[in-house]
Amino acid sequence: MTPLQFSLKVLLVLTLVLLNGFFVAAEFALVRIRETQLDTLVAKGHRRAKVARHIVANLNSFLSATQLGITMASLGLGWVGEPLFTALLSPLLVSLHVESEALRHSISFAVGFSALTFLHITAGELAPKWTAIQKPLPLSLWVAQPLKWFYLASFPFNWLLNHTAQWLLRQAGLGPVSAAGRAHSEEELRLLLTTAQQHAGASTLGRDVVLNALDLRRRVAREVMRPRQEIVALDTAGSMTACMEVAERSRYSRFPLCEGGDLDKTLGVVHIKDLYPMRLKARSGADLLPVARKLIYVPETARLEKLLQLFLERKLHLAIVVDEYGGTMGMVTLENI
Repeated sequence: MTPLQFSLKVLLVLTLVLLNGFFVAAEFALVRIRETQLDTLVAKGHRRAKVARHIVANLNSFLSATQLGITMASLGLGWVGEPLFTALLSPLLVSLHVESEALRHSISFAVGFSALTFLHITAGELAPKWTAIQKPLPLSLWVAQPLKWFYLASFPFNWLLNHTAQWLLRQAGLGPVSAAGRAHSEEELRLLLTTAQQHAGASTLGRDVVLNALDLRRRVAREVMRPRQEIVALDTAGSMTACMEVAERSRYSRFPLCEGGDLDKTLGVVHIKDLYPMRLKARSGADLLPVARKLIYVPETARLEKLLQLFLERKLHLAIVVDEYGGTMGMVTLENI
């Protein structure tokens, strides 16, 4: 082997290791990246993020491309590396008086195999894998376009690999992994939030708020409402002095305004910041009607998830909970939810 051939083979070995590392990094980065991270960049017009988003949306196909690249690079590394180490070690073994050609070849193969395996695992597998796990977003953006080119260039073979793998899965009674399969279940989310609170120093309150949010779709207004007997309301028939005393004694910020004090005849909601300016103008609770805000009525079985959405859409903070006959059962606020 001439010096030029030796140098070219060394360069080819290093190139194959780097290619293997590229495909390993691409595989782990694209599996680990969150779609929401890419969506934010796509909304800003980031071109590479659009390519990466397309890859994540068709993950199964592109993962087969990374596996093809890893396999080709690994096989090529063995094919090029073994003769290289044989040519490198044979003169040394001859000088050490190893006369048997078969023994020289066995020693060269063992040393070459060990060295290539070490190089392949460290530089071609572990280092890119750990980098991708720690920095999935920048690596996903970096590998997206080259991986797309490789996928298009090897499309026929990738198509064959995908359909063959899917056929094998069907024979085993399994199906291909869908995007839904990558989503976390509610139990997993609870575990992740608890773990994050323990290791990242997140506040217990913040964790509880998020955990409670997961219960919204299962809970109803009846479970969190303030019962009828605990509602503090303003009476249209009462004097303004009496209304002010009720507000100051309760220390609430919003009060249902009821006709004749009847909770089944609620006319609106009076906010404390509207009540105080009226204390010198109004003589009775009836005079508070102009500043009373809109009120909504919801059934006791209303889902908290829908109720929260309604509050946010209409910019409301309070609703009256009614039974099947329209009678007031209680009151639910944004704070209760």
